[in-house]
Amino acid sequence: MRQKHRLMGDLKRTIGIFLDDCPDASYEDFLEAFGSPADMAAEMLRDVPEQEIAGVQRNRKWIRIALTACLAAVAVGACGTVAYFIRYPYTAEITTVIYEDEDNIPEYWKYAEKYGLSYEMDEEGNIISATDKDGNEIAVDEKGIPLDKEKYALNEP
Repeated sequence: MRQKHRLMGDLKRTIGIFLDDCPDASYEDFLEAFGSPADMAAEMLRDVPEQEIAGVQRNRKWIRIALTACLAAVAVGACGTVAYFIRYPYTAEITTVIYEDEDNIPEYWKYAEKYGLSYEMDEEGNIISATDKDGNEIAVDEKGIPLDKEKYALNEP
């Protein structure tokens, strides 16, 4: 790491001296003075020990392996999520009705809460059909009260 800071410091000083001498220098002037960026990098790395370069290359290898593993984990997770939703599609529509005055709550709401009944209504708010929590259609009257009084009696203990 010290080697990197030393090299960067040397590079900044060298370019700074060049810019002090030639403040209006163009890119071509830089190329003429220092050579191509590849030549300049090769010149700077000439003084870096081989084991330090090998260490950097090893670190890059492990970084690539770690990134590949992370991307593979994300891909597996995404595929698993897609497979789950294909197998168990979410098709229910959730509707929340808030009543500010408890006295005005429709009577069918008690059955919906206690037995998990769902009601389908038309545009005017009239009940068209009702289903239990297992998705079985149940018979209800026009107010949404189940007709099977033995199964859906609210006066149970």
